[in-house]
Amino acid sequence: MVPVFVPPREMGFQAMIESYNGWWQAKVWSRFQHANLQDVQGHSQRYVDALLKQRAARLEAAPDRRAFPAGWKLNLKTRPRGRLVFLRRSNGTSEVTLLGRSWPLGQVWPNRLVRCEVDLDKDKIRFFTLRRKEPTSQPQILEVDYRLPNRGCNRSSVLI
Repeated sequence: MVPVFVPPREMGFQAMIESYNGWWQAKVWSRFQHANLQDVQGHSQRYVDALLKQRAARLEAAPDRRAFPAGWKLNLKTRPRGRLVFLRRSNGTSEVTLLGRSWPLGQVWPNRLVRCEVDLDKDKIRFFTLRRKEPTSQPQILEVDYRLPNRGCNRSSVLI
């Protein structure tokens, strides 16, 4: 399983959750005077129940999700491993802002969506173009070296 991170103002991938948050604020938070936390939770639960009832057929047709790994344990002392995927939009000069830095892609992809894969095991970031007309064609346009900064990881537990 690979987590995917999308910028909050990007329409498309994130639009559904942003829409839900807006509706929840309008239908629950702003509509009622809440005396306490339990009151907010009660109104929220009634709203969620009604929404689930309205969307029942759509939810049943959705594919099953995989269960979270049973034996997984969080260890903040070890260096993170695996792969992270970010979806970003390049600016007019074909630069992508990712992990606190701007990465120039060249003049090949201005103002377009880019898939950025951070490979924590190989210390690389790979940038791929995304096209709606050809969703299966995602050519790599750049690969850069990147090592996640050591922030509180035990050096003895870091796998290199």
